[in-house]
Amino acid sequence: MENVGDIYVKSCQKIIPDTPLFGAVAIDDTFFFKDSETICNGENYKTAMAFVLCYGNITPRFLLGMPSEDRCMPYKGEITKSNGPLVYEINNISAYRYFEGIGIARNGILAENATAFLPFLIEPKKRTAVDNTPVMRSLESFTEDGTAVFYGNIEEGSTFTILLCDADDALSTARQKTEQINAMSDVNGVLLFSCINKRIISISDNPLIELEAVKDMIKSDIPFMMAYAGGEFSPVLSRDGASVVSKFHEFSLVVLVV
Repeated sequence: MENVGDIYVKSCQKIIPDTPLFGAVAIDDTFFFKDSETICNGENYKTAMAFVLCYGNITPRFLLGMPSEDRCMPYKGEITKSNGPLVYEINNISAYRYFEGIGIARNGILAENATAFLPFLIEPKKRTAVDNTPVMRSLESFTEDGTAVFYGNIEEGSTFTILLCDADDALSTARQKTEQINAMSDVNGVLLFSCINKRIISISDNPLIELEAVKDMIKSDIPFMMAYAGGEFSPVLSRDGASVVSKFHEFSLVVLVV
């Protein structure tokens, strides 16, 4: 079993292994995005990806904005048994029992004071020269046997911390990335995707807080398009900056500058 976002990344890497993957998972106006479809050339599809072909003398640059790690809670754990987005054991005990012990689970479900959009910062099992960047994941639910179901794949042996995010965090990330865009040279256009969960946590303050920040700050001569996503695709640089690896992200802001 694999999460749909991770399936897209793996499938594209098989077909075009040396091409960076950037984009978003489609969403709709339902809570779990069950009715989302992809639109391409006037047609809509339930199980398809739409591609934009770019050619010519372009220099793509990718930015990744994640919640600040200084917002981490003191709870840390190791994924000791997992399969795709299913986490069976944390610290060698049932995933449900672990989350129950820190107050996130109660009576077999997410506790009332917890949220399905609580982000988890997942550190890879083994940092390598190519893949040394953590990813964000959010917890969806629990099965009857105590398995935790996440919105993205989590590698067995990886570790995680829990972050507290709010509208201020979403705003600061948007401002930081816009400043980086403005500092670049030879910018022909910018494409930005932000996780829909960040819009949800900002809804009591201003659900469009990120979009408005980018619109207000970005240089007037830079064309851009920004939208919310049900999961984000973007490559990350290796430690030496010599290669990239495409990843499926959550709770993140991904940026393509051309």
